[in-house]
Amino acid sequence: MKIHWLVPGTVITMLVLSAPAAAARLKSWRFDASQNRLEINTIGDVQPQAQLVFNPTRLVIDLPGTELGQNPITQPMRGAIRAIRVAQFNSQTTRLVLELSPGYTLDPKKVKFVGVTASNWSVQLPQPKLKTQAFAPREVYNFNVVKRNTNTTTSQLAPINTTVNNSRLTQLDASSISTIQSVKLNPTGTQLVIRGDRNLVADGGWDRTTGLYRIVLNNAKLGKNVEGPKLNADSPLLRIRLQQQDPRTVVVLVQPASRVSIGRLNQIGDRFISVNLRRSSMARNPLSQPIFGLTPPPKSQPIPRKITNKPISRPSSPLPRRRVTIMIDPGHGGRDSGAVGIGRLLEKDIVLSVSRTVASVLSQNGVQVLLTRDSDYFVTLPARVQMSRKANTNLFVSIHANAVANRPHVSGIETFFYSPQSKGLAQAVQNNIIGRIGNLRNRGVKRARFYVLRKNTMPAILVETGFVTGTEDSARLRNPEYQKQMGEAIANGILEYLRQR
Repeated sequence: MKIHWLVPGTVITMLVLSAPAAAARLKSWRFDASQNRLEINTIGDVQPQAQLVFNPTRLVIDLPGTELGQNPITQPMRGAIRAIRVAQFNSQTTRLVLELSPGYTLDPKKVKFVGVTASNWSVQLPQPKLKTQAFAPREVYNFNVVKRNTNTTTSQLAPINTTVNNSRLTQLDASSISTIQSVKLNPTGTQLVIRGDRNLVADGGWDRTTGLYRIVLNNAKLGKNVEGPKLNADSPLLRIRLQQQDPRTVVVLVQPASRVSIGRLNQIGDRFISVNLRRSSMARNPLSQPIFGLTPPPKSQPIPRKITNKPISRPSSPLPRRRVTIMIDPGHGGRDSGAVGIGRLLEKDIVLSVSRTVASVLSQNGVQVLLTRDSDYFVTLPARVQMSRKANTNLFVSIHANAVANRPHVSGIETFFYSPQSKGLAQAVQNNIIGRIGNLRNRGVKRARFYVLRKNTMPAILVETGFVTGTEDSARLRNPEYQKQMGEAIANGILEYLRQR
């Protein structure tokens, strides 16, 4: 058995084993919340590398020479640890990231790695604690903002949701801080290149609060005269914002133009970080532009789409005489699987099936229905809101499935709203689900600040159809008949709300 500790510092890199690792595969991982311990098992020997990165605090563990062999996994947590993410960092490395909730930190001296064998590792974490010190004032730079499609706010920053790096992080001297000298587009407009005066380390991912792509540069500071890109109407980016989040962390927020997708981060040498940019050849759809981020695959039809199936049910009383248009929003999609449950049950698949039923029932009751997506592709949060606004919809209903780690007994249905005008819709849908489907735990109607609820001006709700991590709920949710039953219950709740207006 080998035991190793991390040492204090803002960014700490540790090579756990020095012997070269053979090709391996991640067999399993498990986080024991009661013991604050992560257990990692592989098929084949590995030599883990670990970093403790602050602001936000996260423990990054790389398994070189290891394949994940499945889609990326994001496991939401509760309490001090916000989430655990597992993904193929690059073709040779599997990465595990333990992200702490905002305001929490770890004592790096107390993070302990235990190597039971070369294929079995345990990471013992100390109890996370709330920070008490205040950070220095934040410095913000906006470069050449293009005055088009700039409805997405960047006034607030939220923790990174997913890491999509494509390069191995460089080992850093914790006392060394890189000064950011420039952020520019390459001559062909296919890359955004960030340059520092010494080694750079970066994490990137879509920010659910702002809907922008967020790059976090650790152990870095902004130079006095940072060079920014010159953007115009043909640029692949609409705006770039640099912010000194704290004395050792720089955040770059990127808003791509419509039909431009953002690829992975790449490390070029020691002093450069690049982000791949790719234009889509899709024709514009006035209802779905602008799309800030990835666009549907070329074979997909334009979005949003009308649903025109045969009648399924009729309301007991007439609907309002005026034409009603509702946006149904199946959460996640494409590269974003959403919550991953028991037996690899994927949230994105469940909610798409439920949403199709909702749309069918509503359509055959005289309601015009639009979908933010009708197959498996990724749509950003701002694009979902923009579609609803441009179509001038009367209601917005987002459909999701819940998850909680290591608590298979947790189950139930809950519906969220933000504005007071949305509470009645949320209550009608929640009541119909509970009333029409027996044996469900009623978790109630709650207020929440989800992006699609805050940014929509019409009544908007978000329905959590059950826990994919729950023993009872997951068995129901994987059943197509139950998915149809859930969709009909949601639709009837919406119809009841409309009849009362």
